[in-house]
Amino acid sequence: MTNKDVKLTDGIRNEAVFNQVFSNEEIAKTFFEKFLKLKFLDFKLVNQKNEPGKLATLVFPGVRFEATLDDKKKSKAAFGICLTCEKEKTIAMRLRYMDELICLGAVNKSCDPSDFPLNYLVAVSPNALYGGERRLYSFIFRDKYEPEITYDDGLYQFYLSAKGKKVEQDLNPEVEAFLDYINGDINPKSEFVKQVDLAVANLSKS
Repeated sequence: MTNKDVKLTDGIRNEAVFNQVFSNEEIAKTFFEKFLKLKFLDFKLVNQKNEPGKLATLVFPGVRFEATLDDKKKSKAAFGICLTCEKEKTIAMRLRYMDELICLGAVNKSCDPSDFPLNYLVAVSPNALYGGERRLYSFIFRDKYEPEITYDDGLYQFYLSAKGKKVEQDLNPEVEAFLDYINGDINPKSEFVKQVDLAVANLSKS
């Protein structure tokens, strides 16, 4: 299944609808708070249309945000989220592209690497990934010969599979409910799902 197969009638399963819904800062902020267990001092949508050069003419893979974390360092962070029906390798390229856009934005603001934000990138798939065994896949870089050594570049990448089997992973119940919602199961007890579903319904009326 490719993105071309998805119809607007697919609701949140349509990439354009997903991007519109997650352009709502409150919805996106709630998602990242629940999923990553983070707190924010500020959280704002990146205005991608105003970015300079040829990048402004490209189709952007998802939605991006800038934030300040509510931690001791008041760390700067960037967030990206996209919906994709593509295969794992293509998903990886989409997140790589999103990461490069974030890095370009950081370079345009400062040449000091210490000012670069932490990057949290999430790809949501309505399909099963890597054989369909899990719902959450989390990727970090490790040394080939000493895996206990990690490459601490501040980049964190996650795949969420709506079709994955429910196994014991540290997923917030609201995130689980959201993945169920992508599968067509609306949990009336999930406040986040109700918020997303209302946003989808409002889009269908416009």
